[in-house]
Amino acid sequence: MDFLELFLTDELLEHIADQTNLYARQYFEAHPDSLPHSRGNAWKPVTVPELKTFFGLTFLTGYVKKPSLELN
Repeated sequence: MDFLELFLTDELLEHIADQTNLYARQYFEAHPDSLPHSRGNAWKPVTVPELKTFFGLTFLTGYVKKPSLELN
């Protein structure tokens, strides 16, 4: 984790979260006619702790070998 934080600083993760949330807001403003049961209707802004969890799990799927992705 310490090694990873050398590259994925809190400032960088904050920037990624801000840009992700900006993109989502712009997308939903441009597509207001989305279906009522669309995944986009459940959207909530991304946070830095969520990004850390996402990146951690993503890296672990490459580290922990399983016979199929569904078993991760």
